[in-house]
Amino acid sequence: MAEIKTLVKRRKSAKNIQKITKTMALIAAAKYKVASRKVTAAKPYAESLNKLVADLMSRDSSLSHPLASKREKVQNVSLIVISSNRGFCGAYNTNVISYAKKEIQKLEEQGKNVSLHVVGKKASVIYNESSGPKELYLELEDANYDKVYALAELLIDQYLNNEVDEVRVVFMEYISATQQKPKATTFLPFPIDEYRSEESSGNYEVYPDVNEVLNYVVPQSIYSNLYRIFLEGAVSEHISRMLAMNKATDNAADMIKDLTRLYNRARQAQITSELSEIMGAVRSLQK
Repeated sequence: MAEIKTLVKRRKSAKNIQKITKTMALIAAAKYKVASRKVTAAKPYAESLNKLVADLMSRDSSLSHPLASKREKVQNVSLIVISSNRGFCGAYNTNVISYAKKEIQKLEEQGKNVSLHVVGKKASVIYNESSGPKELYLELEDANYDKVYALAELLIDQYLNNEVDEVRVVFMEYISATQQKPKATTFLPFPIDEYRSEESSGNYEVYPDVNEVLNYVVPQSIYSNLYRIFLEGAVSEHISRMLAMNKATDNAADMIKDLTRLYNRARQAQITSELSEIMGAVRSLQK
């Protein structure tokens, strides 16, 4: 009897967990759809700006921009690590944190001073372990453009004031619904070589002049790049949580089946035992 009660309680708990994980999977799926639409819209815009900047600066070797000029010596590096505030998203945060630690180790082995901008509660372990300059951001969830813009402004000011020589970002790159991988990329200075193409994007005139256009386009390109990176991180988080919760829901269903099977066996054994006792009592009365 005690075994049956235990099985009933365990099955009830498994059903409650299944309801929770199923709901979380549905919420994550809805957020994933919204975030993926934003990424789909933001990527072409960011890539077009990047190619435009690279194309304009490739036309004349004398052209330069302070946000696209590499430092002769890179000593102070600012590293942005983008994680999430919440868990239940599979190995998303674990992979980002592990990759970020390797990036920090690599930079420090090169003799560079690393300052951190840690985004998300889950990567606070890196924040706590660091003894250098550091900032922790817990309000940048789901890639709010205004807040990302403010962070980009801060990083640009630090770069222009020579407080840092390079800014890098560690995030979860979104490749497809079934593939995401941690990545480290250069945010500042603007990585011209990455977007430089042998083919010109078009024979067009620049008005009023190239320098004035670059002064506007380069910062816009940098803002859009950071926003796109945050969006990719958000999409990767939501799809990871959706897949993890779907897996948890399936596991709960399997557990419910196993517990139901055990319950039926225990109940059958109990009924058989009770029938045996009744039959034994009947035989005793008949003697």
